[in-house]
Amino acid sequence: MYEDPLRIAAELDAVPLPAPPAAADRIPGPAPADGAVCTWATVQGLAPAEAEVFATAVAEAAAALGPVDRVLLWTDGPACVCELRPVRRVEDPLAGFVPPPDAASGQGRGLWFARQVCAYVDVRDEPGGTSVRLQYG
Repeated sequence: MYEDPLRIAAELDAVPLPAPPAAADRIPGPAPADGAVCTWATVQGLAPAEAEVFATAVAEAAAALGPVDRVLLWTDGPACVCELRPVRRVEDPLAGFVPPPDAASGQGRGLWFARQVCAYVDVRDEPGGTSVRLQYG
């Protein structure tokens, strides 16, 4: 049976995301630096290659979103989590589920790339703005 993906997304998004922990690390914007995220993830215990993939996913997502007001990083068990709060709203609840036309070139892969390599990516358009949460590991 066919289910409308927009209806399913709205139903899933009705449950608010848990708040980031108060002790989350803040990375200066307007875009997170690959090196800062990679170093942070390595310190948290990710293998260097995995930390690089996580940092690339964060950078690709941030590039697709435009300038960000806030970048938070924390661990959840063995996983590394990043929350991006972009300046502009993301109104498409299915953002990143379809590869961009130029994904094969390696440029502009954005949220699609993040969805391919992260265990969890959530894009929420909330009353206070959009939040994009990526979990790796």
